[in-house]
Amino acid sequence: MALLPFLGAGQTHVEGNYKEQVRRGIYFILNSMKSKENNVGELWEPEGRMYSHAIATIVLCEAYGMTNDEELMVPAQMAVNYLVWAQIANDGGWRYTVDDPRGDMSIVGWVFMALKSAHMAYLDVNPNTIRRASSYLDGMQNSAGAGYGYEGARPNTSAHASTHASIDFERVAPM
Repeated sequence: MALLPFLGAGQTHVEGNYKEQVRRGIYFILNSMKSKENNVGELWEPEGRMYSHAIATIVLCEAYGMTNDEELMVPAQMAVNYLVWAQIANDGGWRYTVDDPRGDMSIVGWVFMALKSAHMAYLDVNPNTIRRASSYLDGMQNSAGAGYGYEGARPNTSAHASTHASIDFERVAPM
């Protein structure tokens, strides 16, 4: 997460006053990735769970999108592929681990932002993943779309910020 403000300020591993710090952070993420079958790269940590993976995916996709550094393209795509693979089959959300049976809004917000970053970097994002995630968001609405629940449609203020960010990304530049 510490790399996001640097990238947001236009600092990359290629140029900027902090390119060495950004390079080291990206190098750490790349060395942390565990390759799995089917071109899937896992960045999940026990302490950070799916949050870690989603945030690291945002970093890789943003860095790739900003620089077109070919060395980042495959790892960024592998991280996106993991999110596609980890989507919960029965509800279209994501949760702390891949074996959880239902999603929750706090993680879905981060994953949606990661998928949006991937899309903006021209990486492959499975349209079915987006449709299922959008359907998940629809199912979490309450008060005719004025609010969202954390694990269902029951109102929950903690779910609002990440949910609205996800929906706003989709409205501004649909995937």
